[in-house]
Amino acid sequence: MFQTFKTEFAQLLAKIFPLSAQEIENEIALAPENVEGDFAFPCFKLSKILQKTPIEIAKQGIEELSKMESQLFSSFVMVGPYLNAKINV
Repeated sequence: MFQTFKTEFAQLLAKIFPLSAQEIENEIALAPENVEGDFAFPCFKLSKILQKTPIEIAKQGIEELSKMESQLFSSFVMVGPYLNAKINV
């Protein structure tokens, strides 16, 4: 099930950013226990590509993710330069 969530999150992010779903999936990790969200995507790699700071990229990402619907995730949150997804339980 872990892989299903990770793949879905990557596919959503691939609709927003100029990386393949596989490249994004390779960057996604479990969010630390003390951080909001279940999965975390760091925006550092995109910084060089988009010529923006990771925080600017995360802001852009959270705006776009908030417009999307997902049956697997209840919400998306920005945690500094990370985009995090919360599993829909």
